[in-house]
Amino acid sequence: MDLEHLEKSSRDVARSEWIVAGWRELIDRMQADGHDVTVARDLLEAFQSNLEAHRSKRDQIQQAVTEGRR
Repeated sequence: MDLEHLEKSSRDVARSEWIVAGWRELIDRMQADGHDVTVARDLLEAFQSNLEAHRSKRDQIQQAVTEGRR
């Protein structure tokens, strides 16, 4: 693994964080307007799972890069 992979993985994490934050805001607005947010919450959970997967991958790449430098 090299720094290019780590940078791409970090971008994936940032993009996923942006998506999750946007969905949280959308759900808050929808709920405030009295809408049913059940499906939106389900999607948010899927996006959060995706975010955790990206974080895990980034952390694995970071570890490989760090170990490669030793």
